[in-house]
Amino acid sequence: MWFGGDGGLLRFDGINYKNYSVNSRDPNSLKGIHILKILEDKDGNLWMGTDAALNCYHRKRDDFTSYTPKELSPNNNFSNSKFLWMNDSVLVLRNQLQY
Repeated sequence: MWFGGDGGLLRFDGINYKNYSVNSRDPNSLKGIHILKILEDKDGNLWMGTDAALNCYHRKRDDFTSYTPKELSPNNNFSNSKFLWMNDSVLVLRNQLQY
């Protein structure tokens, strides 16, 4: 089971918990501390919007790839975003910027 919230991402395998959070020394760690939305793709990867980026958790590698728009400012995060799978490989992200 996966849980997302204000402390990052938490995985529970039925026995143990593993917490994924921001680690400034690891470029492949989660970016952002507030998990806002989580979707799973056909390969089992988890896509999540946080307060700082769009993150993809790769289960096979046990790490993250993060995507941050260059124009994203502190007032414009993924909390206003809508995520939708169009098919097995197309993720649509719509973000309403705040000024």
